[in-house]
Formats: sequence, C-alpha cells, structure tokens
Amino acid sequence: MSQTYNTGDVGFCPYVGHSGGMIITWEDNTVISVECSAENHEVCGYSETCKFYQRHPVGFVKTFPLNNGSV
Repeated sequence: MSQTYNTGDVGFCPYVGHSGGMIITWEDNTVISVECSAENHEVCGYSETCKFYQRHPVGFVKTFPLNNGSV
C-alpha cells in the first residue's frame, strides 16, 4: 500500500521577485504534485526553467536515503 505525504520547501523565485514556499506531495518516493505560494506549478509558466521548482519537480524520485534507511 502506498504512502502519501507532504513536505515543504522555501526558496527565491526570480520570476515573482521574492522568496516563496512550496508544498510537495509525495506518493512513496515520487513527487506527484507541487504547489507554490503564488500558484500551481502547472499554470506558473516558469516551471521548466525555475531552479526552485526543479529541486523536486513532479515525477522526481527520491533514491537516497531510502525509507528503510538502507543505501
């Protein structure tokens, strides 16, 4: 059974000119959605080039550390 949970991230968005936050929704080790403080990444228009978004884009798979602590 998969586990869904949220994490947060904070960074500077040059496109809006100020710092902002993101809520990242994970299903197990894969990012399934990202919402930033300005709007949803899908309607932002800058997600393809935004370094802030690219830290954990939709589809990103966390490979380390694994949930069980192994390498």
